[in-house]
Amino acid sequence: MARLCPHCGINSRFDRVFPSGSGKNCNDENGFHYIECCQECKGIVYSIWSVDRDAPMYKAVMSHESTYQKEKEDEEATPIEKFSYPFILMNPPITISDSFEKSFIEGVKCLNVGAPFASVVMFRKCLQIIAEDKGATGGTLKGKLGSLSASGILTSTLESISDVIREVGNDGAHPNKFEPSIDDAKDILDFLPLLINQIYILPEKAEKLRVRRTSSIK
Repeated sequence: MARLCPHCGINSRFDRVFPSGSGKNCNDENGFHYIECCQECKGIVYSIWSVDRDAPMYKAVMSHESTYQKEKEDEEATPIEKFSYPFILMNPPITISDSFEKSFIEGVKCLNVGAPFASVVMFRKCLQIIAEDKGATGGTLKGKLGSLSASGILTSTLESISDVIREVGNDGAHPNKFEPSIDDAKDILDFLPLLINQIYILPEKAEKLRVRRTSSIK
């Protein structure tokens, strides 16, 4: 089964390095543990997969029953990847500053090791660096985002996304009722590049295209 490699970013198949060989398994109450190698870049991934141990197909395979009927395979629960390390290796889309790059990478590292509180706090810091880089005013991050919205840098959608990053980052830093999960941190990681793309990358591309067009008309 092909899946996205966190090292090369290619939808690749993986060879199991350990355990290897037919009939050999390394499993406990958490699931089946594997060390796998990407066929594209040879990057190593550690993963844990769960399966319905009561499924007839699972029992047949584990007991090496060669008489198990093929038509019953639809009863087998599909294995689900519960955990992988690294989850993702990602550098920031652009380098705003050394502090931004370090905070972004540290946030990703925290996510990789299953520390969502620390991860969302780092991503919130990235948001604050973006706001200050774009000339935001105000004593708090909420105020800074409001000033960017008032100046037109943030659209209503981007302001909403930014506010979620800010609020979840606060939840990670303070004892609030909402406690960020790994999935919440993954969502924030999706939001940040989107924000960067809209604020920095697309406007620059549009300006370059405008210059090329103007030059050709002349």
